[in-house]
Amino acid sequence: MEEKKKKGRKNKYFTHVQPRLEEIREWAEKGLTDAEMMKLLGISHDSFYKYKNEYSDFYDALKQGKEYADDIVEQALYKSAIGYYYEEEAVTNKGDVVLVKKYSKPNITAQIFWLKNRRKDIWRDKQDIEHSGSMDIEVNLTGFEDTAIIVPTEDNKAPVAELHNQLSETDDN
Repeated sequence: MEEKKKKGRKNKYFTHVQPRLEEIREWAEKGLTDAEMMKLLGISHDSFYKYKNEYSDFYDALKQGKEYADDIVEQALYKSAIGYYYEEEAVTNKGDVVLVKKYSKPNITAQIFWLKNRRKDIWRDKQDIEHSGSMDIEVNLTGFEDTAIIVPTEDNKAPVAELHNQLSETDDN
């Protein structure tokens, strides 16, 4: 019996992706998005995620590159949160280039972001508050005995403005 050939396009993994795994890892390290890498590889969105699920070497290259980039950003966020010294070139009045030591003050936004993500139990916006005991509410309506309350029903479908007029007439009496 003759073996049937599969119909459809050929898998581009072995021609477009596998030979470029080191390059893909470097792209991920540099912060390229999946969409940008798809374009550089010449593969579709569906193929990219299919290959990512089917080929562990591709998945690992992406993961390693992205973890490296994330670590660098995490370190920069931490430095920004606590403040840091750095050197910068400056030109003197005489035209000489010198190194000047400067200080970047702690960034409050970075601090808040860090704490909300690393210390969620203390710093998150939403707090869970447990309450035990009764929540009975007493309403004292003393002095409201003469106030008319008009409630629209099927028999009385007066517009809101008309209800207000009726209420103000009641108050005048």
